[in-house]
Amino acid sequence: MNKITLLFLISILPVISFAREEPRIEKPLVLLDQESRTEPYHENFIRICTWNIEWFPAGQRNGAEQATQWQLAAVANLISKIKPDILLTQETRNLASLKRLNENLNRPRYRSIASSWFYEENEGKTSMGDKIQQQCGILSRYPWENIREIDFAPLPNPRPTRGWLMAQFQINEEQVTIYNGHLKSNYGAKEESTRLQNYAKRESAIVTFEVSIVDGHLFFIDLELSHQPASSGSWVR
Repeated sequence: MNKITLLFLISILPVISFAREEPRIEKPLVLLDQESRTEPYHENFIRICTWNIEWFPAGQRNGAEQATQWQLAAVANLISKIKPDILLTQETRNLASLKRLNENLNRPRYRSIASSWFYEENEGKTSMGDKIQQQCGILSRYPWENIREIDFAPLPNPRPTRGWLMAQFQINEEQVTIYNGHLKSNYGAKEESTRLQNYAKRESAIVTFEVSIVDGHLFFIDLELSHQPASSGSWVR
């Protein structure tokens, strides 16, 4: 009887389907600066920088215009000196804040700009106003071939925070894929249960990234952990 029951279960398994939550994959908010060229800053190398600018623009959740102007000028000044060919940002408010940053840079500016809008669907939207969020951004002198947002919002608990902003480039005959993320930190976590939950959220985010790896591509992976030891990757030939 036991054997018959087991065989019966095996025979019906192929026709059973289980609902499985997946991250929402969609196009992020994108802006092309028509007045900027697509040539990189550097001829013999590529400079990729990542920066958690902390509640940009303003430096705090509800910053006054004076604080906004100060942080905007300070950030633009440093970026103009470093001249990254591709800049990854975290804790930037929205696409409008990245546009404002680009306009304050010394020329030549970035042509291709993208911002995530995690937690909400992006289809049919071009601007999110000035709603205060912590989003991720990409500003690039290179045109991307593909760009998408991987939003963790539909995932079950322990749901990772935010998501990934991914861009694929063709650079010097190499396929380059960049993932920009801002994972959950343990800053302010006083209870061990909270810390363990935060670790689980980070692990879930990394697993979601691993299943989307494309063979044959060079990767630059930013796992911005915020108040945790640095854990950023770099692309290797």
